[in-house]
Amino acid sequence: MTHINLPRRISALLAAFVLMTSACTAFAAEVVGQKHFRFSGFATLGLTKGGDEDLGFHRDLDQEGLYDGDWSVSADSLLGVQMDVVVNDQFGGAVQMVGKDRVEDSLENSVEWAFLRYRFNPDWTVRAGRIGFDLFLLSDYRNVGFAYLWTRPPVEFYAPLTFTSFDGADLTWSTYAAGGMFRAKISAGKTDSTLNILDNQVNFEVHDIMTAAFSWESERWQFKLSAVDTKVGAQGQYFPGSEPLAKNLQLALPIWPELVSVQDDIYLSNPHIYYYIFGVAYTRKPWQIQSEISRIDPRVNLYPETVQGYISAGYQVNSLTPYFMVARSESLGETRLVPEPPVIPSAPELAAPLAALQQGVQAIYDSLSSDQTTLTAGLRWDIRYDLALKVQLDHSRVGQRGLSLWEVRSAPMADKKINTFSINLNCIF
Repeated sequence: MTHINLPRRISALLAAFVLMTSACTAFAAEVVGQKHFRFSGFATLGLTKGGDEDLGFHRDLDQEGLYDGDWSVSADSLLGVQMDVVVNDQFGGAVQMVGKDRVEDSLENSVEWAFLRYRFNPDWTVRAGRIGFDLFLLSDYRNVGFAYLWTRPPVEFYAPLTFTSFDGADLTWSTYAAGGMFRAKISAGKTDSTLNILDNQVNFEVHDIMTAAFSWESERWQFKLSAVDTKVGAQGQYFPGSEPLAKNLQLALPIWPELVSVQDDIYLSNPHIYYYIFGVAYTRKPWQIQSEISRIDPRVNLYPETVQGYISAGYQVNSLTPYFMVARSESLGETRLVPEPPVIPSAPELAAPLAALQQGVQAIYDSLSSDQTTLTAGLRWDIRYDLALKVQLDHSRVGQRGLSLWEVRSAPMADKKINTFSINLNCIF
C-alpha cells in the first residue's frame, strides 16, 4: 500500500533555526541596529513519489533513498536561513544554515556557509571560513528552489558532486568587460560528507581541494568555466569504506588470483580526482534556456571516468512557465565485470561465500558507474513575487551496470525505467 514517509530527523533542527533567527533578529535590532544585519531565508515543501523495489531515489547522494514508488515529504523539503553581516565597505561575512534530510544529521553538517569577507578594493575580495563551492551555474543557490525552474537541480549533473561547501579560503578578481561582469576565482580547502553506499554509511574526506573558476554575466547571458583538483583518502591506503572488502580479498586471493585486479582498484596509488565544468544560460522573456556539461577524470582506479550534462528550456506565459529538460550521465570505458569464482570440488562449502564475494564486488562497481538518461517535463506557477508552485515528471532509463545516482537495495537483473513525480511549493523570505 502506498504511504507517505514523514521526515524523521529534521523537525528539531528546523525548530532550532526558527528560534535562532528570532533571537539573532532581536539582538541585531536592539544592540547594533538592523543596517548591519540582513536576515533572509528560503524553504521548499515538497511531495515526491519515486524509486522502486530495487532502487531508491535521492536528489543528493548524502540523503536516504525513497523506494517502492512511495510518497515522501523529506526527499525535497528543506528550510534555509541566512544572516549577512556588513561592518563597513571592506569587512563583512555571512552564515547560512540548511535543514534537510541527510544520512547523518548534525548541526555542523547543516552549516552551509560561515565565512568572513574582506574587500581590498572594488576588484579584489578574499573570503575565509566555510564557503560554497563556486563551480556551477547554480552554486550560490543550489538549495533555493525558488531561484530555478525545476523542482530540483538535475540529478544527473548535480548529484555526483554532493559536496556543496568546503572549509578554506578563496580570492576573487572582478571587472566590468564586454558589457558584462567578469570574475576569476581561485580557492583551496577541504570538506567531508557521509554517504550511504550499498546500505553502508561511508565518510568521504576530500582534501587538498584546489579550484579555479571563470565567469562572465550580462543581463541576458551567463557563462562559467571551472576546474577542480581534489584528493580522496590518502596515497598508499584503501579507498574510504573498502577496508573490509580488502580483507576478504586477501583471504580469497590464494584460490582466486583474478581478484588481484580488484585489489588494485581499491588501492589508492594516486588519490586525485579532477573535475571540469562548463555552463551557459540565456534569459530573455519569455525564454529561459540553460545547459551545463562536466567531466570527472579520476586517477582513482575504482572510479570510472564520467561525463554528465543537461539542457533545459522554459517558456513563460504570464505567471505560468512550462519547461522541458534532457539530462544524461555516462561512465566511459568498458563495463567492469568481476570474473566467475573458481569451482573447487574438494571444498564445495566455499562456493556460496565466493559467489557472495563476486556479487558484492560487482555491486560496488555498478554503484560507482553511471548510465542514465532522464526526460523531464514540468510546469512552474509563480503565485506571487516570493512564492512558486511546481509540478514535475521525470522519466529515467537506468542501465543495469550504472547505478551511481540511486541508493541500491538489491541489484536489478536488467535495465530500469523509473518515473519520479514531484510537487513543490517554494518560497523566499
